[in-house]
Amino acid sequence: MLDLNKNKGFLIALGGAVVLLIVGIIMWRGAVNSSQEAYDDIESAKSQYQSITKKYDGAPTKELVKAYEKKLEALSSIGAEMIKVAPKKAMPVFNPSSIKAEIRDAKDKFFDLSSEKNIRMPEDIGWAEYLGPNVPKASDIPKLTRQFVIIKDVLTVLCDDNAHVEEITVIDRNPASVANNDVDDSDDDVMFDDDGPSGRTSKTAEDEEEKELYDAVPVQFEFRTTPASLYTILAGIRNQGYFYRISKITDKLEIQSMGEVSDPSDITEVLSVQLLVDNIQLNASSKTGSRTKSAKK
Repeated sequence: MLDLNKNKGFLIALGGAVVLLIVGIIMWRGAVNSSQEAYDDIESAKSQYQSITKKYDGAPTKELVKAYEKKLEALSSIGAEMIKVAPKKAMPVFNPSSIKAEIRDAKDKFFDLSSEKNIRMPEDIGWAEYLGPNVPKASDIPKLTRQFVIIKDVLTVLCDDNAHVEEITVIDRNPASVANNDVDDSDDDVMFDDDGPSGRTSKTAEDEEEKELYDAVPVQFEFRTTPASLYTILAGIRNQGYFYRISKITDKLEIQSMGEVSDPSDITEVLSVQLLVDNIQLNASSKTGSRTKSAKK
């Protein structure tokens, strides 16, 4: 007769081995099922691909090509119309000395205006580096001019009585969030040579033309206002006369209460807004029909 006390260790080890065996069988079955599902998916995709290839004889039909060319022409036409209606207000012309003077004047103007309307804002209005002895480089003047115009126009809107802005916390001329977002190389063709992949990417003439279609200069603003005033602010920026694009809006609603929370009149809603405003300049030399022409070729 088996003595349980004497063989206790053996029974425990045997039980553990059985449990491990059961777990192994379950995991094996799961792996087999997953492998079979993946194999079935691949076979289904291959079957669909072969069916499409056989149906279209390895290439789209002429009717399908014509349909896509027609859509492309329609999109190009829409793009051309959008370019025609884009604001074309000329930028002011500055040199390194005159833009410093304009920056100082704008800083004084908006500081006085913010004090009058009780709106807190950065005293340097985003131009701390040029309020001292530093003089901008001549090569930087085009970009600085566009940044100056953005800041001046947006602050004009934010300081308007209809905007109901109580505080402007950030005016950032070089927002880090867009520093590396202008170029996306994920779809570039990788070139290979005799030694294998070199990691170089091929840039076609169409790629260069697409990048030169427009140029965007961003400035980031963060401010606090009422929820009902956000549309008024966005419309005011749109109507300033330059081609502005709101490329990013982030907002957070805050509830402030005074007195009894049960009384609705004691509850105030404040909207904290982060706004990224781009000044867009279209490249007059770019041709909206180039993609259509290349597709027809």
